[in-house]
Amino acid sequence: MTRVEIALPGQAGADALALPVAQPLGGDGAQIVDGKLGGLLTKLGESGELRGERGEAVLLHMNGELEAPRLVAAGVGPRDEVDADALRTAGATTAQALSRVGGTLLWLLDESLPVPLPEQAAALVEGTILGAYSPGRWKAETEARAPERIIVGHVDDPELQQAVERAAIVAERANRARDLSNMPPNELTPHTLGEKAQELAHEHEHLTCEVLATRELDELGMGALTAVGRGSRNEPRLIVLRYDPPDARDDVVLGLVGKSITFDAGGISLKPPGGMQDMKGDMSGGSGTLHGIGALAALGSPVRTIAALAADIPERIGDLYAGGFANDEQWGELVVEAGRRSGDLVWPFPLHPRYRRYIDSAFADMKNSSSLRQGSPALAAEFLHEFAGDGPWCHVDMAGPAFLERSRGDYFRVPGGTGYGVRLIAELGRLVA
Repeated sequence: MTRVEIALPGQAGADALALPVAQPLGGDGAQIVDGKLGGLLTKLGESGELRGERGEAVLLHMNGELEAPRLVAAGVGPRDEVDADALRTAGATTAQALSRVGGTLLWLLDESLPVPLPEQAAALVEGTILGAYSPGRWKAETEARAPERIIVGHVDDPELQQAVERAAIVAERANRARDLSNMPPNELTPHTLGEKAQELAHEHEHLTCEVLATRELDELGMGALTAVGRGSRNEPRLIVLRYDPPDARDDVVLGLVGKSITFDAGGISLKPPGGMQDMKGDMSGGSGTLHGIGALAALGSPVRTIAALAADIPERIGDLYAGGFANDEQWGELVVEAGRRSGDLVWPFPLHPRYRRYIDSAFADMKNSSSLRQGSPALAAEFLHEFAGDGPWCHVDMAGPAFLERSRGDYFRVPGGTGYGVRLIAELGRLVA
């Protein structure tokens, strides 16, 4: 895990310094650095080489003027529009600019930005860790190097330390979820995923794991799951994790269900050949759920949680927002707020009694597909509605932002899994605790 610390710049021994640069150029950190560099940043701004645009990273090599041999000026866009996502993107572009360096990175904060320092530091740390991720685990050689140590340049402060430690834990867990989403199905079978879940449970005192195979599933009457599994030599698994911290509230249990189909060819609804290879990411809901509950355990969140890695029916609605379908307005708003705070964004969609026609069947009580060929996310939500019970629930349709075909242009700069759901679950746990 990447080490994170709080230290003054002169005490850090960094391989590179980085600072967020907003438009117009200026700000506390930039002015101090610019003074030490004899106005170099100002000159670069005047020449148009440093614009402060979001997603921009200018790498400069020093000759003893600063405490480190390198400086990255990372653009965050217009000053009054800077938010956590702009800072996460600055972290990612900086990690990419330093991908051949690794080592120790020190971030300078800017008190003139409209983001509180703890949130600013957390976003920079999170973006750096997420942006340094490489999906190329199966390459014979890779030159990319992630920072081994991230320092936030500031006087020691408990609130700041807590913020960066939490950000590092959640980002690392999201990257572990990305590893699972990117694994090919010949490596990540249902059995292997069960082993991964058991390994995770062994890392945490209050986290337990139970893995049910075909016989146990048949005994429980889970015929839909076992029937699909019988089409493969790899038997299905239902993975149940329980996080039971001793200081949790007695009146709240957070329930999570993640789709974990390790490869979905589509069955009679065969997937198009052009996108078939990405169906390894069809278990991204499960990987986000698995490492989401792992994040809650690692953070010591005081909320009882039960997670089941099973199957549901996602569709793509874009690569930034997931769609949220909730039967309870207050609960739906809480999920949306957790998404806004965490960066795993959720856009609310409606439920309506007329959606039931999507799953009407002439031969059975319902079906899990529709010949109407419209409103597929609503179809999925309505199907789940039949089984979710009367309590508050929310179906998060997250296939689009969970597995990318290309760079998203922000802090998710590589194709493949994003770990969507880990940050959402961690923040949701904080809100309901």
